Amino acid sequence: MESVFKKHLLQAFKEDFPEQLGVINPSIFLDYLIAHNLIDTLTIRRYSIIKEFEKEYPKHNGHKTQTVYTIANKFNLTDRTVWTVLKDHIDRFKKGK
Repeated sequence: MESVFKKHLLQAFKEDFPEQLGVINPSIFLDYLIAHNLIDTLTIRRYSIIKEFEKEYPKHNGHKTQTVYTIANKFNLTDRTVWTVLKDHIDRFKKGK
């Protein structure tokens, strides 16, 4: 799950700060943040689930249940865990929140 988290966060970083890419290696910076527990496991899980839902939902022709099952299987989670994250945290990682 951590690699998916890093992929989505790096993409967001590249979009928000394209001028910084030559100065900072974002992947190394993320590794540092994770290694020093500055980004906790729960945040990584929630962010990864939400971003994967955004990516997978269109592939399942708008079927939420199938999308949730796909994510649960990918991350070895229960479908209930995925539903809970989507219900309680869907707005958590949006800009300006």
